Amino acid sequence: MPTAAMELELFPLWQGEAYRVNIENWGIPANATAGDIIRFEQEELGNEYGLSAEQLAFLDKYRARDVIWVTKTREDAEQYEVEGARVSSFSLPPNSRIIADDKLRGYLVLLGTHISQEKSPAVRHVIIHEAVTDIGELKEVDVKSAFVKGEKSNLSTQEKAQIDKLIEAVPDVNDTLAINYWVDMGDKAVYLEGWCDKCLAGTGFPDITEGGWTNKIEYMVTLTNETIPRKAREKGYELIEGGFRQFPAGDRAWLYGVSWGVFSKQDI
Repeated sequence: MPTAAMELELFPLWQGEAYRVNIENWGIPANATAGDIIRFEQEELGNEYGLSAEQLAFLDKYRARDVIWVTKTREDAEQYEVEGARVSSFSLPPNSRIIADDKLRGYLVLLGTHISQEKSPAVRHVIIHEAVTDIGELKEVDVKSAFVKGEKSNLSTQEKAQIDKLIEAVPDVNDTLAINYWVDMGDKAVYLEGWCDKCLAGTGFPDITEGGWTNKIEYMVTLTNETIPRKAREKGYELIEGGFRQFPAGDRAWLYGVSWGVFSKQDI
């Protein structure tokens, strides 16, 4: 029987930079899958990708929010540009896979971080929390914690409360050096990476007073899922849990949110 890893080999790897138009996404149900994205594109938008029923069923193993639409060049992305939207460029996580090609130089890509998390049940699952509402609703959320009530966590109640306090303490400044740092917690370490306008330099996003909140948060969540596991590799730590805490729009003068990770210092 083919394994998930073998089936993924059928989808080509993404190579190089990615570009996209920063526009609001349509509302996607919380339980939608990557396969549902393809079905929507085919049935509602008329895009024919030529994927078999078996391939769509395989993509149902992954979440719709783990799929991103991109192009390979800025010029290709500009074909889709609309009034008030800008083209931004960024690097996708390693092992990201092209799951659909619209034949107009646009691609649907399954982000590599989420692919790597499809592990055997015998391996402890590392939880990466994302923003707690669907893309498209993010602007209106009022998040008081990095943790969703009732959601599985590898941290104790006391540890979660400590993480929330550390996130709240990240300085509300437009200074990348002041908002990216490690906190020593004995046998554990916490990495905090705040997001301000300086972090978005060169992306084409407007500043914090000019909107574009939804697309900025989506971009930050995407990079969080690449950055936090990389920090574990750089330090030789084990990632226990990590994610992105979004602040409500207008809540801070400079901060959009904070990427965070909790790591075990023990040898892995």
